[in-house]
Amino acid sequence: MNQSDSRNWQIGLVIFDYARRELRVGQHSAYLEPKLFTLLLLLLESPHYQVSRDQLIAEVWSSRVVSESAINRVISLLRKAFSTLDPYTNYIETLPKVGYRLAAQVKVIETAELPTIHQANQQLLAELAANKAATQTALLSSGAADELSAQHTDEVTPTEFALTLRKLSMSGWVWGSLLLICLLLVAWSLRGYWYSPQWLNTAERPVYLTYEEGSETSLSANSTHIFYQRQIAGAATELWLKPVADRHSPAVRIPVRSINDASERQPEEAALVVKGRLSAAKLSPDGQWLVFAEYQSQQCQVFLLSTTLPQMRSLFACPADSEFQASWQADSQAFFYRQRQNKTKPYAVHRYTLATAKQQQLTAPASDDLAGSLLVAAAPALPLEQTEASAQDAPKAERSDHAAVAILRYLDQERTELLLMNEVQWLTEKIDVIPLNISNIQWLRPDLLLFSSGANLYQYHLPSKQLAPLHTAREAVESFHAVAERIFVAEQKQQSHIRRISLRNGETERVVEFEGLNIMPRLSGSDQRLFFLSNIGGHFQVWQKMVGSDPTMFGELPHPNFTRLALSSDQQSIVFTQLGAIYQLDLANGISRQLLGAEYKANVVNLDNSSNSLVFSSDRSGDWQLWQYDLTKNTLEQLTNDGGYSGIIADNDLYFTRYHQPGLWRKPLNGGEAELLIPDLDVVNWLNWQIDQQHIYFYRPDSGIWQYSISSKQEQLVLPVSENFVHQFHVSGQYIHVVERRRSEGNIAQLGLSLEPKEQ
Repeated sequence: MNQSDSRNWQIGLVIFDYARRELRVGQHSAYLEPKLFTLLLLLLESPHYQVSRDQLIAEVWSSRVVSESAINRVISLLRKAFSTLDPYTNYIETLPKVGYRLAAQVKVIETAELPTIHQANQQLLAELAANKAATQTALLSSGAADELSAQHTDEVTPTEFALTLRKLSMSGWVWGSLLLICLLLVAWSLRGYWYSPQWLNTAERPVYLTYEEGSETSLSANSTHIFYQRQIAGAATELWLKPVADRHSPAVRIPVRSINDASERQPEEAALVVKGRLSAAKLSPDGQWLVFAEYQSQQCQVFLLSTTLPQMRSLFACPADSEFQASWQADSQAFFYRQRQNKTKPYAVHRYTLATAKQQQLTAPASDDLAGSLLVAAAPALPLEQTEASAQDAPKAERSDHAAVAILRYLDQERTELLLMNEVQWLTEKIDVIPLNISNIQWLRPDLLLFSSGANLYQYHLPSKQLAPLHTAREAVESFHAVAERIFVAEQKQQSHIRRISLRNGETERVVEFEGLNIMPRLSGSDQRLFFLSNIGGHFQVWQKMVGSDPTMFGELPHPNFTRLALSSDQQSIVFTQLGAIYQLDLANGISRQLLGAEYKANVVNLDNSSNSLVFSSDRSGDWQLWQYDLTKNTLEQLTNDGGYSGIIADNDLYFTRYHQPGLWRKPLNGGEAELLIPDLDVVNWLNWQIDQQHIYFYRPDSGIWQYSISSKQEQLVLPVSENFVHQFHVSGQYIHVVERRRSEGNIAQLGLSLEPKEQ
C-alpha cells in the first residue's frame, strides 16, 4: 500500500488523517493502532470499498493463521472508533459470507479544506444530538415509546431523524411536548454533575514520553513530574523522575544512596539502585516522597524515600508473600496499602500515618477463600481542576466527603467487586459488581473512578453506577495516573517463548518464538506434538507444533481466560476449568464440551493416567477438597476430607497437594493414610508438578526442576533454571519444555483529558 502522507479522506462525517493515523471530527479524534490503520486503508483502496475475509487475513495479518474471533474483534474496534466520533451513522457494513464494506460516502479531500469541513461536521453532529434527545423525549411523553423502540432509535440515521421530526411537526401536541422538554432540561441541569455522568474525553492522540529499551513500570505522577521504574542489569531496579512540562526533557535518576551499599558509593555518584525486587513504588501527591517495598532473600521491607534529598528510612517489615501496593492520601500525610500473611491468605487494607508511624488494619476478610482487598485507591481532596466554589455547588449527600478509600475485591476472571470505605468508622459498603478483571484503579474525582483492564481504560461514575470506555492503548496497561487534565499510561507488551531441552545431553532449542505470550506447553508422547496456548491472535487459543514444521492454530477455547490445562495420557483431549466449570477439548476434531457446570466451583483439574476420570479441587464444602468425576459412569466421589488442591491419580494412588500446607502427599484410593513424599513443595505450586512414568517432576524456586523417584524416594536436580523461567514446564520422555520470559516492551504515553460531557 503506497499512499501520500498528506492525503485525507472524508468518510461520512469523519475525517481520516493518513499522516496522523487518526479519525477526527472537529476537536475530537481517535488514534488507530496498526491493525485498525491497515484495515481502514485496505477498505479505502479496495474496489467499491469492499474487502473479503481472505483479503483481511493476507493484508492485516500477513497471511498468518488467525481465528474468526480475532477478525471480528478488529472489525468491532474499528466500528467503535467511528461510533465514538459519530454515533448516528453506520460506517462498516457486514456482507454475509463475503466480507465487509464501508457503508458511508467516501471522498478524498485537500488539507486546506480541513478546518472548514471539521467545523461543519462538528456543528451537524451537535444538531443531530439535540434532535435525537428532543425526539426521544417527545415520543416518550406522548406514549409512543413502543413505536420508538420498534424503530431502534438508538441506531437511527440522520435521515430517519429528519423524517421523524417532520412527522412530529404535523401533530398538534408537538408544541406542548417541546415546552415539556425545555422544562425537563432546565430541571436536569439544576441537578448538577453529581446526578448525571460528566464523562472524561481524551482530547488528543497519545504522545509518547519514553523510548528506552524494555519497558517502564509502576507509573505514578503529580502535576510536575512522572515517576517510574526501570529494570537494569541483573535483578537491580532504578527509579526515575521526568518533568512533564516539556516532554523532550530528559528523565533523571533519583539522587539517593543505594539501599544495600551506601557506604561504598560517593555522593556525587549516588542514585537509588535496588538490588532486590521492587514492588509498585508510588509518588506522593506533593511530589516529596516515594513509598515502595523491596524483596530480597525471602524478606520484605517498606521504605520511604525523599525525592529531593539523599534521605531514606525504613518504615516496617512486610510478609515476603505479600505483594505491596499503595495509594497515598490526598494530603500526603498517610498512605493506604494491602497486605496478607502468606500466599494462601486474603489481602486486607491497612493505613500508615507518617507523623505517628502508626499502622492500622482497616478491613478483615470474612473468609480465607476470598481473594481479599486486592486494589485500593484513596479519594482526592477535590475534583480534578475544580474550584472550591464549584465543588460546593454539589449537594452535600452526593459528594462522598467521608469516603476515604475505594476497594476492589476479585470475584472471578470476569468480575470485580467495588466497595467504598468510610473514614469516620472505617466501614465498607458494597457499591457494585464491575464486569471486568481490573488491574489498576485511581479515584480521579469524588464522583469518578478510573479502571484499567487489559489494554482498555474505563471510567466509572459512582452516583449513577455507570461504566464507560475512555481509551484503548496499543498494549496492555501496566499502570496509569491522571492528574491536571492529563493522563499518563504505561503500556507493556509481555512476551514469552517455549524452549525444549534434552534431559540426555542438555541440547536446547527454542521451538515457539511468537510475539506475545506462549505458555502451558503439553507434549504428546505418541506423535511428539506440542500443544500450547498463545495470544498471538488477540486472545488465548490452543496451538500445536509438529516435529519439523511451523506452529499452527489448533482450536478455540470456549472462554478467552483460563486457569490451566491438562493433556490426557492418550493425547486425545485437553481438560481445563473456567469460572468454576470444567471443559474438555477433543483434539481430534477441535470440539469442546462442558463436563461439569459452574455450580461445582472447580478450580484445578487433571485427568488420571487412564483418561477415564478426572480429579478436580473445589471449595463448595467450605474448604478445598479433591473430587473424582468418572467420565464413563458420570459419577462424582469426594476423595479427601483433610484438604486437597491439586491431584493426580496414577496406579490406583492419589498424589496431591493442599491449599494451606506445603508438601506433596500420596494416598491409596482403596483406603489408608496419606503419606508425605516431598515436604517442601510450595503451597501454590499446583501448576508446577507432574507424574511421568515412575517419577514426579516438581519445581523449587531457589534451584530449579527436580525429579523424585516414586520407587526409591530419591531426588535429583534435572534442570537449573534461569531468572527468566516463568514456572511452567512439561516433561515427556527425554525432553522437557519450559516457558521463559522475554524482555517486555512498552513506553509511557500522555493523553490530554477534557472534562466536557460526552455527547450521548
